[in-house]
Amino acid sequence: MPKFFGTPLITLPSAYSDASSQNVSLTSRGELKTIQLSDNHSSLADEGTYFKACTPATTNGASTSSYSSAPALTNFTGIGQANNPTIAILNSSGNPLHTVCLDYIKFMVTSATGSSTGGRVSYAVTTNTYDRFSSASPGSPLTPVSANSLSTSVSIAKLYTGNNTQPITLGSFTGTVLALHSKGKFKDYGNVATVAPSFVVGDIYTLDFGDHAVKGQEFTSSNAARYSACTGPLIIGPGQFVAIQIWAAIGAATFDIDMGWWER
Repeated sequence: MPKFFGTPLITLPSAYSDASSQNVSLTSRGELKTIQLSDNHSSLADEGTYFKACTPATTNGASTSSYSSAPALTNFTGIGQANNPTIAILNSSGNPLHTVCLDYIKFMVTSATGSSTGGRVSYAVTTNTYDRFSSASPGSPLTPVSANSLSTSVSIAKLYTGNNTQPITLGSFTGTVLALHSKGKFKDYGNVATVAPSFVVGDIYTLDFGDHAVKGQEFTSSNAARYSACTGPLIIGPGQFVAIQIWAAIGAATFDIDMGWWER
């Protein structure tokens, strides 16, 4: 790394007794600070700004999965009017400097029904400039947990999923307050004449934010497989709202959710 030399306007620290905790200077010319330039998130997690959330476990050990039904959509037409997302996220902070930056969301299929032409599974991410929970049935909340177990920071993100039998129902909106952030397909058999299972128990769908790489689809028809998709960065400002949908033209599924995000 490059080195910088100069005469700092500080007084050199005095010697401290052994085993005492003090703020100390690393050199006689000032404090050292390094910034890792590679793609490593450990420093952010160390600062206590990275949070995780998963679907909770019930008392009998079974997981409480989120739920996604097939909306009245065969493709992306009308996605802005679909009010039953799989996940809904709100930045509840009133501070204009506090943001929520999504990292990834993982959907793990725990139950599935129905087949569709081509076995296609689609996703879409939409944003709103206000809280759509104001007149809504918010579903089941997820509990954020800091990745740094020493941190006492409280998450500003509120996260909700549907429960095992009922999807989230969002409040309506008027005007052009909704923006389609991204859309795509997790998997597609490719043969439009082939009817295949939409969701398969054991499937894992991962949506990565901030990456633009083209990831391959490992479609294996009725066998469980891993699927991934990438979309650009998504920053949720104070009072802003995001809805994430995963669906098939025919069929429904329940998911265990695993997700992570930064708060800055």
